[in-house]
Amino acid sequence: MIIIIQGLLETTREQDIHDFVSPVLKGGFFKKTGAMSNMKFVTLEDPETKVRQYHATLIVTPDQMAEQVIKKLNNQKIQENPVVLRQYHERSWHNDVREDEQNVSSELLSQRKKNRRRLVEIEYSTPTKVKVLPIKPQSMKIEGFYSKGG
Repeated sequence: MIIIIQGLLETTREQDIHDFVSPVLKGGFFKKTGAMSNMKFVTLEDPETKVRQYHATLIVTPDQMAEQVIKKLNNQKIQENPVVLRQYHERSWHNDVREDEQNVSSELLSQRKKNRRRLVEIEYSTPTKVKVLPIKPQSMKIEGFYSKGG
């Protein structure tokens, strides 16, 4: 299951998240242990106010352990800052019912004044094998909230 951690500080590192999540994944006498992988950091910026938000995604297996991580760590603090954990749902444009609409008038399409997406993804980092990384090791401009790939 993919978990998103919202509300991180700009200074949060991969090691901080590892130290935050790993105690829950240890299991116990009658519990299975879990594993985390594919940690990624995402920075989103509001184009109007220039306010940035920092998030991380990671994969936790098995799903039962991921649910435990969300339950136990939601609203807990990383670097003295409370964070929100929840399941990340990948959206596919194939499921968009608007794609099937053939007879949409041009007047209806022109009613949208501006892009309704509040945030734009401005930075995306993929940590390597190094244990400690800054939250923004590489920068790239990406249009839209979701990006394909990665």
